[in-house]
Amino acid sequence: MTAAAAPDLAPASSILVPVSASARPGVSLASLAPGHTARIVGVDGSCPEGERLLDLGFIPGTPVEILKRAPLGDPVVYGLRGYRICLRASEANLIRVRTE
Repeated sequence: MTAAAAPDLAPASSILVPVSASARPGVSLASLAPGHTARIVGVDGSCPEGERLLDLGFIPGTPVEILKRAPLGDPVVYGLRGYRICLRASEANLIRVRTE
């Protein structure tokens, strides 16, 4: 018997936005205040943190809600795909969004 071939999966880099800040569409997720809702347009996966964010569900097209911010402003709790996740500003800056 032969093993079934694994389907070709698009590499994570195919859904990433360019690294240059001037070339990236939208605004940084870190720049939004609690109560706002946005849709992810890209994730900078040029570093391990960006790749991990993709693994956690921060995929372009996904709606994300800014739920609450810590008293000193960092970290922030976000809601997406039915769960809540807390990110530091340095991590949220890797995610580009379009406000709705």
